[in-house]
Amino acid sequence: MGRPGQFVVVSGGTWTPYRVSTLYLPTGLLAGPAAALRNIRARPEREVWLICEGGALIDLDQRRLLWYGAEPVHPEWLTAAKHVLACAWPGWHVRWACDGVREFGDHIGLTGYDLVTAHAFTDHFADDRPQPPDDPDDPVGCLVTVGRTGGAVTAHAVDWPAQDSLLAYGPELLDELPAALPMGRLPVPVPLTALHIDPAARQVTAWGYEVPRGADARWPGWRLEFRGDRFAEQNAVCGAPIVAPLSLDWAYQTLRRCLVDAVEEVPTGYCARMRAYYGDLRVPGWDYRPEEVTAALTAVDAAARSTADATGPGR
Repeated sequence: MGRPGQFVVVSGGTWTPYRVSTLYLPTGLLAGPAAALRNIRARPEREVWLICEGGALIDLDQRRLLWYGAEPVHPEWLTAAKHVLACAWPGWHVRWACDGVREFGDHIGLTGYDLVTAHAFTDHFADDRPQPPDDPDDPVGCLVTVGRTGGAVTAHAVDWPAQDSLLAYGPELLDELPAALPMGRLPVPVPLTALHIDPAARQVTAWGYEVPRGADARWPGWRLEFRGDRFAEQNAVCGAPIVAPLSLDWAYQTLRRCLVDAVEEVPTGYCARMRAYYGDLRVPGWDYRPEEVTAALTAVDAAARSTADATGPGR
């Protein structure tokens, strides 16, 4: 099933919006600009900006690609996808749009439009008390670290609610967190989102894929800083080895499998870890030509080699 998406193509100083499913968006862009443009332009144009769960802006004049959203929002998957896109779109400025469709509007100079994303900052509800994951092997929805008296740090794994609702608690969040993780559970894999709360400095640092709008008002007298997807910085910020390094091998393998399946319709071979969460990772109705898939597979291999050269195998 598709998700509502906003795609924009800028050419010759004019822009055209399109309605495209954003489900598993990265695999739709991996074959490079020509394949992406052909598929996007085959979709209906749209004149109204709707609430969007993802999308991409392709500026042919500036050779710029902005993209965000869709599934799977998993740090290892998205990190691998970013590396591959950088190889698949050579000579382009490729960037994840942390402010979603608002960044598209800023880029093309829109005013007076309702440019909103599906995950705007909202109040928490009475039943949204922070809950730990049911399965300790599941990805952590939000990893909250807290600086304690004497330099100690505690880490709290939250499965629900999402980061924006946690921030809606304000400083009261400190009293609502689940029990701290035991030392034997540390370090944990890179979470989907993260927070570090330093009560002494009255500072909150946030990591994630969407700007947590509206949170400042809930933390009067505190400083809030958003650092995007630079999750590795959480260890330095909190002063303890809480987060494990990224492991990208499985993500590259899954991207390869998606591209091969898109042409050959091979029904098996997905990485079990991803299929358990997301199933089929192809973009519904997306047309991949064999030569484009070959180019995309080359980009995947180049990104994997570059990552291995920089950080060692598996990172």
